[in-house]
Amino acid sequence: MDYINSISTVDLTERETQWVFNYFLYNNWIAQVDNQARGQARIQLVEDTINRMEDDTRSGFINQTLAEIKKQILLDEEFNWVDVRNDRLCYFTWFYVLKRFGTYTTSLSAYPHQIPPLANSHIQNQSTEQLNQQPSLFFIPQWSPSNSQERKKWLFEFFDKSSTVVEQEKYSIMKSIKDSWALTFNNQKLHQWIDKENELQIYWLWSYLPKELFDYRQQPINIKEQYLAIVGMLDFWTDEITKIKYHLDKAKRAWSQKKHRENRGERISCNFVLSFDAKKTLDEIAEHKDKKLSEMIEYLIFEEKKKLVTS
Repeated sequence: MDYINSISTVDLTERETQWVFNYFLYNNWIAQVDNQARGQARIQLVEDTINRMEDDTRSGFINQTLAEIKKQILLDEEFNWVDVRNDRLCYFTWFYVLKRFGTYTTSLSAYPHQIPPLANSHIQNQSTEQLNQQPSLFFIPQWSPSNSQERKKWLFEFFDKSSTVVEQEKYSIMKSIKDSWALTFNNQKLHQWIDKENELQIYWLWSYLPKELFDYRQQPINIKEQYLAIVGMLDFWTDEITKIKYHLDKAKRAWSQKKHRENRGERISCNFVLSFDAKKTLDEIAEHKDKKLSEMIEYLIFEEKKKLVTS
């Protein structure tokens, strides 16, 4: 296939076609109403738009497009390490991107700096050095994933729709995520006491921990997602261990006290004095009945109460 004359389904992957389509949409070369097009219809719109160009601009545009795609679209293999069977990993990658790059996002379209429109001569004539001085814009998808498959899809969208101006910048970003995960993976001390099978504990902990530790975009829809939100937050904030440990130690103490109260039930501490003989007799009876002293006293009290009721 001759790239100079055409771009077709043979030349582009599905993600690359999506990128070109959105770029055309951003520059109003494809009508907004056609945003609903899917699959082959979307590919045809891309090809039709290119074919409508004048011959002397088409080849230059296509070459420019292919060069930009190489810079903006990571290879699929770069995402292979994000295993959707590993819920903790997928949550970490999503939360890491959300917190590290969320403050650099744009609320506009994802393509403000990519491939300057050919009709815009003052941009088109800028040097590569001038273009590289423009800031990268990181596009945070405005939807909240609720499982690992959706988080990986969200990650693809972040990388594909973000606009970077430095060669290999997206590869560097992916490496930073992978390196951070490598440091985090074996560090489970902060959350090893949390039982992911204990729904009551997870629900209580999600309600107890201050929401300032989380992100407002963390909206768990079930207990499993609450557990991942807590673990994901702890994984991300390991570099601020002092701040996190304070809140976590406080939560652990509160949970321990809660369990202790529940194990005790409705009990009252009593302080009274027995004669030596009464205490010795109580010990003997408790040993014979195989009961603790407190249990033996309760037993004797309730036995006497039965006698009162029946008398």
